[in-house]
Amino acid sequence: TTFKRYQVQMKILSDLEKAINEYGATVTKIETYAFFGAEWLADADFGSAVISTLGSYAFQNAGKRRADLTVPLRLDFHSGTFSSVQQYTFAGLKNTVVTLPTTVTSLSANAFNGIDGCIVYITRTASVPTLSATTVFASATNSYVALPYQTLYTALQNANWNAISSMVIGYAPAGTFT
Repeated sequence: TTFKRYQVQMKILSDLEKAINEYGATVTKIETYAFFGAEWLADADFGSAVISTLGSYAFQNAGKRRADLTVPLRLDFHSGTFSSVQQYTFAGLKNTVVTLPTTVTSLSANAFNGIDGCIVYITRTASVPTLSATTVFASATNSYVALPYQTLYTALQNANWNAISSMVIGYAPAGTFT
């Protein structure tokens, strides 16, 4: 059942947190289906973890049943080193802020399929990641893709990025105006 799966996932998270606090363990890999359907997921801040691998379906439909949907779920991977976001990795997320590392160079088809009320921060400033298809953000509603302002023009010259232009917003990365 969904509740039983939730209990197992919460136990895994609790054990992982204890291990990290006790032994200084570091999470480097998030496997395929790791948090798939973890509807009660309230927060998962991987900002200080150097995640090198992020599997397909890893966070699909996670966090959809949190009690307080006014506070967005944060999935922060800014310190990660993975280069691609696989198919359906973040599909079905609701009210979530996803921050991708500067190392991401490609987004696979349906990686963000069906997201609702989300903001996806692309932090790569050298160039925009390649969208493997126009379906990367298929069926997304009330969501935005935030690109560093210096990449906006180049991004919108690309057909796949142009196809989602109504979702694209620009931002000034930290330290831009120093």
